[in-house]
Amino acid sequence: MAHYIRQMEQGPQELSVYGSEDEPAPDAEAVAALAAVPGVEGVIWRYSIEDVSCEPGPWQSCGNVFVGTCPELALVASTTGCRDDEAASVEVVRVPQHLAGYLSEPEPRDAAMLLGHAGDTPGPSHEVALPGSITIDVTESQDRWTLPHSYAVFVPAELADELGFRRFSATVIAEGGREVREALREVADARGLYVSHEASWDYQRIVSARAAVWGLGAGSLAVALLVLALASIDEARESRRGRGRLVALGVPAAVLRRAQWLALAVPLGVSLAIALPLGLVARPLLQHLSQDTASVGTNPAMPLLFLGLAAAGAVVVSLLTLPLTRSGVRAEDLRQE
Repeated sequence: MAHYIRQMEQGPQELSVYGSEDEPAPDAEAVAALAAVPGVEGVIWRYSIEDVSCEPGPWQSCGNVFVGTCPELALVASTTGCRDDEAASVEVVRVPQHLAGYLSEPEPRDAAMLLGHAGDTPGPSHEVALPGSITIDVTESQDRWTLPHSYAVFVPAELADELGFRRFSATVIAEGGREVREALREVADARGLYVSHEASWDYQRIVSARAAVWGLGAGSLAVALLVLALASIDEARESRRGRGRLVALGVPAAVLRRAQWLALAVPLGVSLAIALPLGLVARPLLQHLSQDTASVGTNPAMPLLFLGLAAAGAVVVSLLTLPLTRSGVRAEDLRQE
């Protein structure tokens, strides 16, 4: 989920653009228009291509084939050794432990590979030499992508076009933010194209969960402050006879008022001292359960904000309720004492 949050809020974000059934990929003019949208870093054509010669062993995968240029590959991964005039095998290095299962080690490559058309796309297969070698640094790639891209083979776009591989869509890499997405959709709609953002569906669920969590917290805080107000008023009125006894004994009114503040502050302070550590423990537990280090309170200041609101609310409630509880000691109260 952190991957989707970063795409939607911080960027970069990855959007797919599709054409019609007859011409699924945007043409060169449409790609140029998409690339001209402010905030767009680049547009990459996607090809119907796969490695048909790969036979993965246990705990290995064939990996993905990237078709494009070296600057386009640099948009989605931190690489070294890329050249636009040669196909290359790709080695993935510095893979963090928590991504080891996702970025599995691809099968070792020979000096050549057999490329075929992916899915049901008709067409012959072609043997392609792999003279080059590219390295993808996953740890460095995480500076831009929470869940980095991983490829096993790089094929220059010119070579894929020469071999007759078909383009089926385009991928737009852009800065984060809704404004860029809306501008891209306007350009695509004007040309009969469809823009899809995979992260948006999951992000909407995250936003709904956030709203529910913070709404529940705000509602609980409001109820707690209401209970505090009612309890303060009720306790003060119930203790009126006791105050009358103290007045009869000559205790100054200022001392009684300070005692009221103290009676309010002590249980409030104890409650906050208990609630704050519990909240700090609950937050990483929620993050672990959601496999997300960002969505549960993306802003680290949110728990502090709730703590500040609770303290400020308690002070406001006290300022509003203490005048209501300062009812004068009646002569009847003194006679009873």
